[in-house]
Amino acid sequence: QGSRSRVGSSNALRGLSRSELLRLPGELRLSRLLHMSLGSVVSHRWAAAFAVALVWLVPCSASDVSGPSPHGSGRSLRLNGGNKRQMLRQRWGDTMMQKQVQGHHEMFEPATGTVVASAAKPSVFIGVMSRRMGQVRRWHVRDMWANANSTEGVTVKFVLCGFSTNDDENEAARMELKDEQAFYGDLLVLPCKEGYNHGALTRKLLATMEHFQTHHKDKKLFMKVDDDTFVAWNRLLPLLSKHSKEVNSYLGVPTNRAVPCRNMSHRWYEPWETWPENIFPQSMSGGPGYALSRTLVNKILDKRLYAPYMLWNEDRAVGVWVDAVVQTQQTEVNYVALSGVSGWWGWHWQTPTLNWATWGDYPYMVHHGLRGDTIACLARADFAMQVTHDIVACFVHELRENHESVGCYADPDLDVAVEEPAPRKANAASQKAELRYSQTPEAAAFREMLDIASLDD
Repeated sequence: QGSRSRVGSSNALRGLSRSELLRLPGELRLSRLLHMSLGSVVSHRWAAAFAVALVWLVPCSASDVSGPSPHGSGRSLRLNGGNKRQMLRQRWGDTMMQKQVQGHHEMFEPATGTVVASAAKPSVFIGVMSRRMGQVRRWHVRDMWANANSTEGVTVKFVLCGFSTNDDENEAARMELKDEQAFYGDLLVLPCKEGYNHGALTRKLLATMEHFQTHHKDKKLFMKVDDDTFVAWNRLLPLLSKHSKEVNSYLGVPTNRAVPCRNMSHRWYEPWETWPENIFPQSMSGGPGYALSRTLVNKILDKRLYAPYMLWNEDRAVGVWVDAVVQTQQTEVNYVALSGVSGWWGWHWQTPTLNWATWGDYPYMVHHGLRGDTIACLARADFAMQVTHDIVACFVHELRENHESVGCYADPDLDVAVEEPAPRKANAASQKAELRYSQTPEAAAFREMLDIASLDD
């Protein structure tokens, strides 16, 4: 069962094109190729087991020391938090265990890479919003979250709903989830219905908050984040540690007071019935993640402040709930801004490899709307904690991505969405880094993958 869940099942990998197959993690790709070539001789289960055996027979590589693998595999996953910290001390010294983080809005300044020890300990439950059929993405980001989960005082779970809106989901798919949970133990299945629209995500969030209140009474912070978000854990950890000691804190990437979208065909549509006001209050963006002190969660749930405000936009709903705490409970809330990107519209996605040359150039704690392989690559840079670590290669994966407009209305006079940033021009450092990357074997392999993908298209 473990081997099968480790590399996925034929149901999850059936019908992949060659380009999609090349993007899969090593074990998944190896298992799929074995199953395709030996399918008439052996079952998928035996092909999967053989793939895992081959991977584990490979000698320990440098990546096992420098950071997590991109797909939740390899020996680094088997290391507990103590062993990881011991390796870091041996390689970089005791003082490089925590990154220094400036408070509040000062955190928007680019990271300098300065590292200091942090005396405070975190106390946080993190719910990573995923979906039932999101196994491949979870494989990509699992090591990033395994690193966080190995931190004392931190619990991380991938949150799924127990009821699917997909009528085609069969018993085999449910068994895959069961096997995945038996192997990793990091899934949290709640009594809700999966989905995004019509308030489904808001109800899923509420179920997660209720689980936190009931089953994680020792945790002082509740955090929600999407599974397509990169989290620079070594930068975020000191801030979570600090606010684990404080009450009534609301952390996240700020979204200002704004006019609700009343366009019924838009994904951010908010009906008048759920929010009859003309302006949303201050809130934190949902994709990159936000954190609430237990005191706020308790007031929202115990006083049922959520009941009149089950908005269709989950992040705006939380902003309304927190505002209700302020207005009805005479409570002062500490709004804390994280440096981050809310989505593709918040950075120069048209030229992804020209934004940041090294880890020291990259200024963010959280970055929403990235591919799984991009997240895995950035997680290795965060784990290494070296400001000179080249990250141009990480954003190569974003080159073929296309994004729809975030505008609420087709008429620009009615549009209230944020404007996209203009395409960014390359600076000398990014040009030099991209040239250096273009001469590597990884770049050649990626160009070959694009050629194969164009044949598939």
